[in-house]
Amino acid sequence: MNTWIWLYMITMFIPIGILLIFGPYFTRKTVSFGVSISEEIYYSPIVRGLRKQYAILTAVILAVLLAGSITLLVGNRDAIEMVFPISIIAMIVLSILQYLYFHNRMKKLKAAHNWNAQQLSRVAIDLTTRKKSVISNWWYLLYVAIIAGCFFFTLSNYDIIPNQIAMKFDFNGNVTKMSDKSYGVVFMPQIIQLFMLALFIIINYTIRASKQIIDVSKPEVSKKQNLAFRRRSSVLMFISGLSMTLLFGPIQWNFVYPMDVQMMNYIIHFFVMITIFGCLWLAISTGQGGSRIAALDDQTGSGQYFKNDDAYWKLGVVYINSNDPAIIVEKRVGIGWTLNMGNPISWISLLGLLALIAGVAIYAAVVGA
Repeated sequence: MNTWIWLYMITMFIPIGILLIFGPYFTRKTVSFGVSISEEIYYSPIVRGLRKQYAILTAVILAVLLAGSITLLVGNRDAIEMVFPISIIAMIVLSILQYLYFHNRMKKLKAAHNWNAQQLSRVAIDLTTRKKSVISNWWYLLYVAIIAGCFFFTLSNYDIIPNQIAMKFDFNGNVTKMSDKSYGVVFMPQIIQLFMLALFIIINYTIRASKQIIDVSKPEVSKKQNLAFRRRSSVLMFISGLSMTLLFGPIQWNFVYPMDVQMMNYIIHFFVMITIFGCLWLAISTGQGGSRIAALDDQTGSGQYFKNDDAYWKLGVVYINSNDPAIIVEKRVGIGWTLNMGNPISWISLLGLLALIAGVAIYAAVVGA
């Protein structure tokens, strides 16, 4: 098996595996498997044990998947075309089923121990720090400079680009799709880059505009942690988008000056890993809402109360609350934000984004045909 395939398998499985295994440890201390609890209960032996069981079971499942994938690939590298997507799909499906199982167990534990009795009657929301919670959109002019550079490089070298352009390769470096040279084909990367520019500016705005929940038992610490979380998330999204935008530079260079396929694989893998390891860094160092950031002062709270809004969270994942004017809220599972599907603006925003993605995909399919 090629060295890069080994590298690809291991460096994809390990960081994603860590995110899955320790997912329950990256959430806020007032949530466990999508169920609201108090911080005091989060650290109770029974809930600690549940997290430990989840981590061990996930580690075993992922180890079996990785070992099985490597075993199938040893001596038969052509199997990567089948093994890799199947292993990724299996990882996703098993993770979902496992989460649902532990989510259900957590709901039963909460009901059996009557933990609803400690619910919080008030929640603080801070609006004063939004303007400084993300990086300035002026930073995205760097994307514009890269896009312009790629465009003018390709335009100035258009005449020497071969009449047939390799558009798709298999895992072994064999060309599986060729397209006739045209402006639509050679400048397709710029269309995708422009889409990513718009997308990451929207994401930056989303981070800034999302509802900021403050722990009323320790408001100053909570506010500082949340601000740091937003700022770090904003920086990570900027770097991730930048790496994806830069990725199209080598791709267009390859149009003009064909490169070794394995070298291209290493370059693509490097840029993809920036985003994956960035997400891993954010989860470990920061946690959801800044929950893993060490206390920024000596203020402490009781940790006994929480906002019991499980009724608005379907399976602990989908938030539907027509009484909440917020459009964007923190996720309960994983790191980041989600939409309040009880707000009509969320549906309009989601459909608009899907339409934009579909438009780019259709364009790419038509010009690359």
